[in-house]
Amino acid sequence: MKHIMLPVIGMFLAVCPVAAKTGDSLVSGKIAALTSVWLQHNGYSLQPRALEPFTVVSRVFDAPPASTNSPVSSSLVFQQQLYSLRMQQIKGDKGLSLNAGYLENLQPNLSDDDLFYKRRVQTGLDWNILGNGLLANKNKEQVLQNESTIARLKDKEKSSPDQLLLTYNSIIYAFNIQKTVLLEKRKKISEEKLNTIGELYYLHQVPNTKFMESLQQQVQISSQYQLYKAYNDQLNTIINPATLPAGMLPAFDIDQEKLLLLAGIHPSADSIRMLVSENFRLQSALTNDMRLAANLRYNYYDMINITNRGFFSAGLNFSVPIRFQKTRNEQLIEVQQNLQQEEQRYVDQQLRLNIANYFYEFRYKLKQYADLAEKRKLYIELIRIERVKQQFGDLEFNPLTALTLLDDLLAIDIEMTDVSQQLYLKLLDIKEQLPGTPVSEYIMPYRAAAAALPQRPAQRSIYIWSKAVKDHSNSMIVEYLRYQKIGTAMVSVNKEKAPLAKTFALIDSLANNKIAVELLAGNNNLIKKDITVYLDSLSALIGTHKINGIHLDVEPHTLADWDTKKTEYLDAYVDMLRKARQYCNRKGWKLGVSIPVFYPETHLKEIYDIVDEAIIMAYEHPDAEWITKKIAEEMKISPGKTTIAIRAKDFKNRNDMEALMKELAQNLDLSVMALHDFSTLLELDEQKGTGGSD
Repeated sequence: MKHIMLPVIGMFLAVCPVAAKTGDSLVSGKIAALTSVWLQHNGYSLQPRALEPFTVVSRVFDAPPASTNSPVSSSLVFQQQLYSLRMQQIKGDKGLSLNAGYLENLQPNLSDDDLFYKRRVQTGLDWNILGNGLLANKNKEQVLQNESTIARLKDKEKSSPDQLLLTYNSIIYAFNIQKTVLLEKRKKISEEKLNTIGELYYLHQVPNTKFMESLQQQVQISSQYQLYKAYNDQLNTIINPATLPAGMLPAFDIDQEKLLLLAGIHPSADSIRMLVSENFRLQSALTNDMRLAANLRYNYYDMINITNRGFFSAGLNFSVPIRFQKTRNEQLIEVQQNLQQEEQRYVDQQLRLNIANYFYEFRYKLKQYADLAEKRKLYIELIRIERVKQQFGDLEFNPLTALTLLDDLLAIDIEMTDVSQQLYLKLLDIKEQLPGTPVSEYIMPYRAAAAALPQRPAQRSIYIWSKAVKDHSNSMIVEYLRYQKIGTAMVSVNKEKAPLAKTFALIDSLANNKIAVELLAGNNNLIKKDITVYLDSLSALIGTHKINGIHLDVEPHTLADWDTKKTEYLDAYVDMLRKARQYCNRKGWKLGVSIPVFYPETHLKEIYDIVDEAIIMAYEHPDAEWITKKIAEEMKISPGKTTIAIRAKDFKNRNDMEALMKELAQNLDLSVMALHDFSTLLELDEQKGTGGSD
């Protein structure tokens, strides 16, 4: 725990020298409290997001949760009742009518023709059979029946506003539950962290800005929590939480082809069109204008000079309109049908446009979800690194940094939940456009696109100089190499720059983790000495510690008099390698060397005949074409023994380095590549750029 606290204490002491006076023990206790908060909560990053199965999505929309107190729209019921009553009214009208008439002659006179009565009374029964009568009423009844059917068909293709609103509220309600759970977790961590930061602040160990940031974070979390909770509290009397899914609703995708296909399908469209056409024909039928009426009357005459008369009479009247332009009626029907089709075409066009817009908005939200999912993976990895640092007592572990990463992860999960909510609301918009179609017919499970990660060679090796062994814990080095999938570590043994006990412990730890170890010799003056004596001294140092070979990073071309003694130095270099080869054969060790890209071909062939591996130091020019040209001779001699070394400090970022390694591996069919070196690679991952060597 002491090692864990040192960097954090150092940070606080650097902020304010007063800590030296108040005592490290008090500050250490506060840092220990922060570490305790981390230990209590960091396991959250190990937990996968608990999502409901994909089938839940369909149930949300096709079988929405019931409301505890939700009014149900009855407009269709009233409409159907109205049609039914009007049809019954017309059906009861048989075309019969009762009539009566009275006529009074004001100046009755026998001399007037046919006026032989003073007054006349008529009463009787008329029966209209065609227009405005029995048959016309049957047509009217059928028209109403068709309109009733059309209303029902249209209702199937129309979303209920009440149900849409209920589903909308239920979606937000369900996601708010999940967001408040995450906020409660975030709030708990923030409060525990703030308590300790506040104490450190009052001890003058934390700057004012850091303390204010923590307070601001607490206010933000609280306001978010109250926002979501207040919304749900208002809906508690309308929505029954027991009907909602218990877990997090999953993300999903939409099959665009199926969606657009369904947008052009209207199961009721043909039926509605036929019914509308039938109504046009019924309303324009010739029989509606024809008249056929039968009558039965009782007649009573008050005569002038003769006995009054009363008698029954019966009659039949018929009339038919004369239409000189019969085709006009047919044209009217045709135009009405065309108008109805054009209106439907416009509706279909608007439907497709609306769906296309909603689908675009949905896919945009889905992209945001995918981006957040990748961001979440990054933060899980960053938290994992902090966990390893803490577990192995790494000096670089900082509980404040670790807790900040954990809070960021929770914030990402809340944002992902909010984006998921928006996905569901966009699907509800689409559902409103296709109310008669279950969403199960056009949704599909969400599958994240496979990340286009750079292809990596099958194996990688790395240079580890003594300074790196000194500056970093063994556990951190091993964990980093495992994460980077390093197969071979070339480790420098230099008792003046790193304790031998620590170096040998690192060698053992690497071997236990199945990482091959080669001792790295980086003394350029070895060509002037007896290599056998040097290797004997190394062998005595390592004792029983397991190594796989020796790697000689001896570079005579760096000597001051290289230009005048090039051939002499190269001959001495080859002679050194022959002696090293004999020694390695006795020990059963592999022999590797690091050489530049410009050694002459004659000496290259001798070098390749001796060694097991030649690592070509392709430094300073991070360009695939340049490197390929420069190592053409080496690849021609023995591609199987050739490994290219890439120097991390030649790159601005890790992506550029990986891209070059991918290109070289593909172009040259390399199975192994080397990285120079551990320290600069680690700094490159942190966007820095210095390196080191022995």
